[in-house]
Amino acid sequence: MVQSRSASFMFAVVSLLLQLCLAAHAEEAGEASSMLQQMSGLSRGRVEADEQMMDDLEKEVSAESLPAGTVNWDGFDTFEVKRKELPGFASEVLFRLPAGQVGTLESGRVFIPYKKMLSATFVRDMHGIGSYEYGIAKWIWTVNEISILGAGMVVMAAEKLHTFAHEGAWSTDSLDAAREVQRTRRETTNMIAESARFSRSAAANLWVIANNVGGQLVNASMDMKIMEDVMAFAAEPESDAPSAVSQRMAAVSANMTKKHQDYVERLAQNGGSPSASSTAVNCFHLHGWPGAELTADGFWLPLGKKLVSVRGQVVFSPLQHFSLTAGITMASYNADTNSIDIYQGAASMANFVNPTLNQPATLFVGPADGASRPIPPESRYRPDPYSNMGAAVAKGLYKILQMVPEESVDMVAFGFNDRGCAWLRTTRTSRWIPRLPALSPSSTTSSVNLPTWTCERCCQEARPP
Repeated sequence: MVQSRSASFMFAVVSLLLQLCLAAHAEEAGEASSMLQQMSGLSRGRVEADEQMMDDLEKEVSAESLPAGTVNWDGFDTFEVKRKELPGFASEVLFRLPAGQVGTLESGRVFIPYKKMLSATFVRDMHGIGSYEYGIAKWIWTVNEISILGAGMVVMAAEKLHTFAHEGAWSTDSLDAAREVQRTRRETTNMIAESARFSRSAAANLWVIANNVGGQLVNASMDMKIMEDVMAFAAEPESDAPSAVSQRMAAVSANMTKKHQDYVERLAQNGGSPSASSTAVNCFHLHGWPGAELTADGFWLPLGKKLVSVRGQVVFSPLQHFSLTAGITMASYNADTNSIDIYQGAASMANFVNPTLNQPATLFVGPADGASRPIPPESRYRPDPYSNMGAAVAKGLYKILQMVPEESVDMVAFGFNDRGCAWLRTTRTSRWIPRLPALSPSSTTSSVNLPTWTCERCCQEARPP
């Protein structure tokens, strides 16, 4: 991977690097004068925009609130996250966590430790976009002290998903676009991009904070009436008959077993080792529940109870997109696989694709019980339009970000070799991942025989594929 420069050096040369980046990038785009003029104006504390931007500044901004689900991306360009109703859950995911990885298993509850790497297999069906995945998940649970999702979240997991197999919709637009840039980009631009990595990250953070991108995405993704209905449903007592949620969980669990066995058999027949076609960086939040018991070392997860949960996801390749789901989570002990199965049936799922790819953003909503419960009407926040000055500032920050070329590195593969060594390959480097924990479920009925670290030195000396 590219070696990072020191922060002090980067701050000292940030002005020079930005000018070099702008010059090189503008030369390729044929827009040197207008880009450099905008950068010069911003560096002096004011915005000097191109002709199109000046035209936009002259436009009168309506005093009326924008439609619910509107996201202002760069000050002037907005997109609306349309709401679409579905007959069942918007998405479903089930994790199979080997019982040997968790703490005490008692009647009706299991102890989940904090700050311990846990590994599980998963299946996920994102009904709204028609995508189905199977792979492995990595978790570290901790107390959820502060959350952009508001008060009430008590525990959360930092999560990484590696997708091994997928069905249905699977766009590679982001990866294809990145490879096309790499194919046509000059080597001098790559050198500038490496040097300006810190500067570009700083510009991205400034734009995200100043434009409140995180808050806008949450407001467009979360319908408060849907959340209220999910919480009301979770508070309702369970009947003696199996609920719609438990029935859906059983169906997804059975499908998990089948997908897992199919994948193991395919590896056995075709050879090779598990290899990820996509990696997601996620979070998993559980809302407080009656009788929640949290300790200094972990928390007690109730079995067979309805809990309110929210999950966030960021995927960089092969398609850059952000998702936020909210719904009911339920856990149970699976005696057949000696595992803790943890399920979420989401009453809402927002899906945002990088706006530059021109794919629609949608909030999919369904009944809180995944079956017949009425779906609440639209109640999302309606944002006010930006002032002319606010729009100009947001536009200027975004254009600066776009002027700095991105570093030409992207992850294209992840997997294991026959020595049990995990490897990561990018378009520019290959390296071993140190001390990857064991991934194999303990049950022989569901084991995928994922390699574990058997010889760290062997892995260090071996060459990645």
